[in-house]
Amino acid sequence: MKALRLVEPKNFQIVDIPEPIQDGKHVIIDVERVGLCGSDLTLWKGTRIFGSGHIMGHEYCGTVVDPGPRKDLCIGDRVAGIPANYCRNCFFCNNGMENLCNETVTKGGPGVTIDGACTARFAVLADKAFKLDSAVKPELGALVEPIANGHHAAITRGNVQAGENILIIGGGIIAILTAWWAKKQGAYIVMSEINENRIAHLKKFSAADEVVNPMEEGALKAVQAKTKIGFDKIFECSHPNDKLFNETLIPMARKGGTIIQVGSMEGVLSFNFFAFQYKELSYVSSWSITENDFTEAICAIEKYPQDFLPHITSVISMGEVQERMTAMSSGKLQDVKVIIDPHR
Repeated sequence: MKALRLVEPKNFQIVDIPEPIQDGKHVIIDVERVGLCGSDLTLWKGTRIFGSGHIMGHEYCGTVVDPGPRKDLCIGDRVAGIPANYCRNCFFCNNGMENLCNETVTKGGPGVTIDGACTARFAVLADKAFKLDSAVKPELGALVEPIANGHHAAITRGNVQAGENILIIGGGIIAILTAWWAKKQGAYIVMSEINENRIAHLKKFSAADEVVNPMEEGALKAVQAKTKIGFDKIFECSHPNDKLFNETLIPMARKGGTIIQVGSMEGVLSFNFFAFQYKELSYVSSWSITENDFTEAICAIEKYPQDFLPHITSVISMGEVQERMTAMSSGKLQDVKVIIDPHR
């Protein structure tokens, strides 16, 4: 069967691999859709090297062809897989922090450190397959993982409350989904984005109350002034750097406010510690997802599918991924969220 393998940095190729064989520990699915993620871009570039030759695909859904040990699943059921091989027995798992389980690091996660789901069929660890309502579209099934990331940022780590003034830096899919969860809590949302195509999309489809372009002089200061004291919480959903941290995040936050780091970076961040300390700011990181985030995301797509479908702007074949990665790398990709159909 066909699969999309990263054979070397910046080189995805369609290869032939054997079909998965039931070993009594997995649910075998016919993969319907796979999400193309920003973290896939870092792997493609070779920025994060977890091992060569792996098959991509950590955002996915499919229909069951062999339920294995799962007596509650039937052939034809649609499931989404959580892309982390946590143990369920350690301190972190027992306290709802599966994203920090050491087993996730040592055993890896599909599509990142081990082979993923961008293939015709895939074997999901039995306890990592989550049943979806039959009415859920396959495209939305592949969106469960990023929606869970938004929940982890806004709710699990950000603890957004009704009435708070929230600033979200960035207009990509994780920023959009973070905004969605924050809005559901009753917060006032301002999103900051420089790409005009994304700005148009945010204004039409996102949960933001206001969308501003920070390149326009005084735009951010104007929305900050409306809050009178600054933003309660700022979610950094792009790629942090010294200039952004020192000239935007610290100045825009209110005294006693919180900066939540959602976007990833490599290397060292330098900032004015006294300015940070003087305002008694808190700095919180958001990494990956927990099982609770994942189940909350499933509830969200089942209850509010119309809120998420507009963000899926392309469905492509495996053969088109290399071209899309090149476009993503150059900053010329106009899509908000790209989904792969491995059977195209």
